[in-house]
Formats: sequence, structure tokens, C-alpha cells
Amino acid sequence: MDPSKDQSLQDQIEAAYQTVLFEERKRNPDRTLIQAKRKEMERLRLEVQKIYVSQAFSSQLGKNGAVRVNAFTSKDETQYFMSVPSDMLNNGFPSSASSSLSRRGGSSMLKKKSSSASGLSVT
Repeated sequence: MDPSKDQSLQDQIEAAYQTVLFEERKRNPDRTLIQAKRKEMERLRLEVQKIYVSQAFSSQLGKNGAVRVNAFTSKDETQYFMSVPSDMLNNGFPSSASSSLSRRGGSSMLKKKSSSASGLSVT
């Protein structure tokens, strides 16, 4: 994946989306402009899919022994939950989390829920 191309496409999608939101708030919105910006967003979304590596993070976790990987994304973060072997907590997981999150400048934090089946939260 090309991080700079991804960021550029994401920025363009956001700009088009903000235009749509701004226009929709008007008393007499320009429906043609809104439709054009939505088509632009869809075109850009398809471009992102061409460079997106599907399941890259969860695949790496699986290679390190994680099972039942699940995640949810809010506006500010994505949290991952999984069961992992106990030796993965100190060995395999932190390095894969750091490398996957470093592109966005985020830091990783692990929270262990229990000793038998660990639920980890990466924020």
C-alpha cells in the first residue's frame, strides 16, 4: 500500500464530503453539485480499494497466533479484540501493532482482560 497516495485520496474524499454537507445545509442547495460530489466520492473510494490491502492487520495477528479477531471503529479509534497465546503478549503482538499503527503516528496500548483468554485493545 502507498501511504501517501492513500492519504491524498482520503483527503479528497473528505473535501468532497464537506462540500456535500455544506451544500445540504443551505436553504436552496445545489442538487447538481451534491450529486457530482457524491459521484466523485464513489470514484475516489474505488481508487482507495485498488491500493488497500484487505485484512492486513488481522492477517498479521493471525500469523502471530491470534484467533477470533474482531474489531470496531469509532470516529477516533479502532479497537481490536482477540484471543492470543500468553507468549504473544510480550513477543509477537506489540511489534505487529507498532508497525501497523506507526504509519498514522498512533501509539499502541495493550490491555489484558484475563489470563486465559486475552481481550486486547489497541488504541
